[in-house]
Amino acid sequence: MNQPVVESIDIYGIGPDGEKVSWSSFLGPMYEAMIVVELTFDNGLVGIAGSTVYTEHEFDRSVVESASLMAPFLLGKGLFDIPKIYAECMSRYVPLKNVATSLFDIAMHDAKGKLLNLPIYKMLGQAQPKVRHMLPARCWKIISNTLSTVTRCWHKVLMPLKSIRAVSFRKTTHW
Repeated sequence: MNQPVVESIDIYGIGPDGEKVSWSSFLGPMYEAMIVVELTFDNGLVGIAGSTVYTEHEFDRSVVESASLMAPFLLGKGLFDIPKIYAECMSRYVPLKNVATSLFDIAMHDAKGKLLNLPIYKMLGQAQPKVRHMLPARCWKIISNTLSTVTRCWHKVLMPLKSIRAVSFRKTTHW
């Protein structure tokens, strides 16, 4: 079976159309924009991905420009070569390449999932019933220094809410 190849790439920058939004008490109001990538394959398959960008000034075109610089390298690439394409994108000297690469990576996975009739989360290993969180040993000093603050907060604020049953910190020497 011949694998589908990227035939065309559309990149959309959807700028803010209104007031600035404030989503944090310690950050000022910001403009919200959406960057959308649409990959069309030679068999008609389409993969889509999007990313939200927040800026304090007018619409920031930097992610659109970064994705535009990377796009020509994806043309003609095969759908089943995602790891190779990801590595190639990350090796490019392009500003904000992590965001641009992420957009292309997600769009490729979206198309692959559509072709295989599988949601992305199943292609990547399915949902796990329990997620382990581990911190490297170098982070433990930071946590142990703030443990007394966490304990005070737990007893004064969180415990009365009765919505959180446990907070767990474990020292680990491996990552």
